[in-house]
Amino acid sequence: MNQTYGDFQLLILDNASGDETEDVAHELMALDGRVRYHQHPNNIGGLQNLIFGIQRVTTPFFNVLCDDDSLMPEFLETGVKTHESANRPAVLASARVVVVDQVGRIGEGYRHPVARLTLDAPDGVSHCLKLGMSIPGVIYRTKAMATIGPPRSAWWNWTESGWHALAAMTHSIQFTPNVGAIVLVHPGSASKQMDGDEFRATWFEMLAELRAAASGAQVTPEWWNRHILPLAYFRFFGTVARLCTRDGSKRYTQL
Repeated sequence: MNQTYGDFQLLILDNASGDETEDVAHELMALDGRVRYHQHPNNIGGLQNLIFGIQRVTTPFFNVLCDDDSLMPEFLETGVKTHESANRPAVLASARVVVVDQVGRIGEGYRHPVARLTLDAPDGVSHCLKLGMSIPGVIYRTKAMATIGPPRSAWWNWTESGWHALAAMTHSIQFTPNVGAIVLVHPGSASKQMDGDEFRATWFEMLAELRAAASGAQVTPEWWNRHILPLAYFRFFGTVARLCTRDGSKRYTQL
């Protein structure tokens, strides 16, 4: 609420939390007309709650802030200025994200450019798959993301990488060196709850849709083979090796 850029709407999506969220939300709405609130009667899952919100955006840009993460005060202002000052419209602008654990230790986040950078399509795909970016640190252009569709629920924790890579297939993406968000990691985080073999195998489900999208976006086979195929081979053999060292036989057919 203390953003230096004040022209925004805040939509609180209460996923049937059963705690004091509703009371806090109504207090905020009474204090500030920018706040809106929606409560699901039943828990629909974190990813479906995110998709629900994205599909109801009415502003030119949007950001997704998870319940345990934080934004720096100048995040919105920097992101909107980055979009508006670009020579050509970008689908997203990503700020640097700091990762902190429950006791305050700063950990390794996504690798991020040290200076402002624009990657044109499809070159941003490679960055999204190899280095990634964190959703809370991104400001998205609403109309452009609408052409990509919502995050894919089948991709598990690869939702961020795959969704961003799909966007970068046909649009330019931008990076600012500023710290924009703080992400809290803890044992309850989604990636901590997944089976390791499932986590690795679903990466290839994501890659299959990206490959189909690349054909539709007229990405040449030469580009794909040069930039993406080596990463796919590396991941494949790494996953096979992991399956061979534990009871992963149920994943062989899937892989």
